[in-house]
Amino acid sequence: MFGQIDLATSASAERMRSLSIEKAISIYGFGADDPLLGWLVEAVLHIAGHPSAFDDVPLARARNTLFRLIVEALRRRSAITPVIVCIDDLQWADNLLIDVLHRICRSLADRPFLLITAQRPDADVTWPPVVDGVVSLSLNLEPLTRVEADELVTAITAGSVDAPFRAQLYERSGGNPLFLSELAMLPDATDGGLELPSSLRVLIAARLDLLDRPARAVIENAAVLGVAGAVASLEVFARELGQTFDREALDRVDAAGLLELSGIGRWRFRSDVVREVAYETLTKVSRAERHAGVAQAMAATVGVPISSLANHAARAAELDREIGPLQTIPSDMAAIAIRLLLRAAQRSLEMGAFRQARREAERALALEPKTPRHCGSCCWCGAPLRPNSVSTTVQATMAS
Repeated sequence: MFGQIDLATSASAERMRSLSIEKAISIYGFGADDPLLGWLVEAVLHIAGHPSAFDDVPLARARNTLFRLIVEALRRRSAITPVIVCIDDLQWADNLLIDVLHRICRSLADRPFLLITAQRPDADVTWPPVVDGVVSLSLNLEPLTRVEADELVTAITAGSVDAPFRAQLYERSGGNPLFLSELAMLPDATDGGLELPSSLRVLIAARLDLLDRPARAVIENAAVLGVAGAVASLEVFARELGQTFDREALDRVDAAGLLELSGIGRWRFRSDVVREVAYETLTKVSRAERHAGVAQAMAATVGVPISSLANHAARAAELDREIGPLQTIPSDMAAIAIRLLLRAAQRSLEMGAFRQARREAERALALEPKTPRHCGSCCWCGAPLRPNSVSTTVQATMAS
């Protein structure tokens, strides 16, 4: 959502406020004197984690107001032009997002509005909804057929692959479109003399090995940060690691088809598999050190979502516990991570993201030492964590 209005979530509150007003008027058709405009701006600030008027509104009323503003913005936009909203990986959606989507479908049934979602077949999500007046269609995407696979390979290779080799590509890929595409784009695929990789992961690992050192550093840093983010975050991360950020190296990773760059200063892994393979090539020590470094850098940055900060601190603590104490990781990293996870869980509860709150609370509980230690008032995570308070706090969080 923020990317659509050329706004980074790390932007200052003042920048968010001015740009939100500008875009609400130019994109969504709000009037400068519209009484809803002020609330729309407060909603943007609230979602980004800045202080806003929603901080003083009862939780149920705040959630309902947010839903109403989202629907109203889409309704006004659809009065100007048809609107298509696409959401991938719906299997990770929390109840809050599902509730918003239900509300949108019911409220915009009379508008030129199309919602497209994608999810894994084993997802525990009841979707699409059955709503009166709404046309819904569910498509199960099976592996490609032989004919479909031939069409895809022909399009990728401009028809330079003969039929016998196309058959080999199809047999090796099993009709998986991503694996098939990666195989077809191999440098020697067109001559048919290539020994095909045994799996998609092996193929991606081989492509990573072809990157030069600066490009490899870029994609490894990106793998630690997550599946997507701002280009500026890669630059900050490289600087914190003592590296020289090379924008041309980032462009080379993009050209290799491993990362995708947008025109608004953001990057995204081409697929979850690419990110997983890139992350797994790092040693556990390197992962722990980088997660801890990211967490410390985030803690010193205003406006960073508490969930992101807690995730990196927790991952560093989990790896530190798994491989043994590391001299480069703070000795109280587990206590720091617990404190952040509990703050993140509370924030998730306030936002209505109950599954996320449960995951964060359970993660905090798993990090609790058998003999709790005081976190210390000088740590960068915030207030000190009292001994024996983790289980009690987690139980209260889970209950609420």
